[in-house]
Amino acid sequence: MAITPRPHGRAIFATGAFALLAVTPLAPVPPAFAVGLAGALPALLGTALGSRRILGLGVLVLSGGTLLAGSEGLPVPFLSAAMIGTVLVWDVGEQSINVAAQIGRAGDLDRPIFVHAAISSLGAMGVAVPVYILYSVAVGGQPVGTLLLLLIGAGFIISSLRL
Repeated sequence: MAITPRPHGRAIFATGAFALLAVTPLAPVPPAFAVGLAGALPALLGTALGSRRILGLGVLVLSGGTLLAGSEGLPVPFLSAAMIGTVLVWDVGEQSINVAAQIGRAGDLDRPIFVHAAISSLGAMGVAVPVYILYSVAVGGQPVGTLLLLLIGAGFIISSLRL
């Protein structure tokens, strides 16, 4: 039995669901929404083809859409949802590619992918909620602590991308 690194349709669907979560909050800022869509499509294609490079490029463009939306004044709850969605697109796409490469398409791929997606979602929420609370109670216009946490998180994401 030959092992093919391409994930099956349900794994691609999971990546697409998180791409929808990442792109939908960007809708109030049409240029950011367009950039987000331009990133979500390659991310899905990269997952479908088993290509980490295409997945990473799509996630990078999707992150750019989120940054553009933030620079245009999109409210923080929407930005948080878009950022969580973006991170989960990358995470679930990578997990789908990894599992397909190790187990093959004929194996049981649902459990490792969907359990990983659920745990990653909980972890992302566990980080986003305290950061948003810190943001909302901070004195002044732009809290430095929140910006620092977001930059550290972005650094972790960028360092983990295998382009």
